[in-house]
Amino acid sequence: TGTILRTTDGGENWSSQNSTVNFNLTDLHTFNSSKCIMIGKGGTVLKTEDGGAKWNLINIGVNFDLNALSFPDDNNGFMITDLPSFRTTNGGDNWYLADSVAFKLSQIQFINDSVGFAAGGYIWKTNNRGINWNRLPGIIGNEISIINEDTLFVANYSVFDGGVFRSTDGGNSWVRLFFQFMQNPKKIYMFNSEIGFITDGSSTYLKKTTNGGLNWVDNTGGGYLDIYFADNLTGWKSYGNFKKTTDGGMTWKTYPFPSGGKFSSSGSDRFEVLNYDTIWSVGSIALYGNTLNGVLNISFDGGI
Repeated sequence: TGTILRTTDGGENWSSQNSTVNFNLTDLHTFNSSKCIMIGKGGTVLKTEDGGAKWNLINIGVNFDLNALSFPDDNNGFMITDLPSFRTTNGGDNWYLADSVAFKLSQIQFINDSVGFAAGGYIWKTNNRGINWNRLPGIIGNEISIINEDTLFVANYSVFDGGVFRSTDGGNSWVRLFFQFMQNPKKIYMFNSEIGFITDGSSTYLKKTTNGGLNWVDNTGGGYLDIYFADNLTGWKSYGNFKKTTDGGMTWKTYPFPSGGKFSSSGSDRFEVLNYDTIWSVGSIALYGNTLNGVLNISFDGGI
């Protein structure tokens, strides 16, 4: 039996909720300061509606590893696994099989309740709420960043064919903007059509563009597993540790998670920013009793 641990005082005190789950958590989506859904390995889906004080286990009928979530609104949501994709129309209370894409997917993003994109080797697009997925022509990639239905950016870390690619016609044609042989990017995040960041998935490589990907400049602070900017100056990123910038990524300050005591490791793999103050993060692990358990970290002061 697994346990969800929750703290509201920086880790000084912990409360536990028996979740009957002992799988690692992989992604989360926060609707507001009270309601959140987390997913993980082994078909794990957990939902809270009281800020994490109590979690309900949702049975989706499979034990696939769940990789990523996307909710374009409060009711419609999508979830990808190693093979099939799932859809909900009631805020995550019930899930049903949407379609099966014959490749492992690692990322999904919907721009409205009908149109979405998924990445994981190939890039896929749906126009009918995930019922059918069509592979975009002429592109392979590890991660996609969507500005709108027409403007898309893709990162591909393949040694010879990789780089940063951009489409301005919804994925029908692509232009390579960046190539760096053995250091092609694995991840890409575009704040808007001009400003964005790439990393090769390591803790040291970080580049920034301010002209839509035409030029990329080395940036301080190291790479990331997850990254988000609230405006063109204020952003957060995680690679185990958690960092915040207030100058557009020129400098980054590390804000440690609680450590010591029951923690066997502490860090962040994925996080959600509700506002400038409230951030939810998964990725830490704590030894509670005789079992290792995933930890949900919640910050109410902007990650400080």
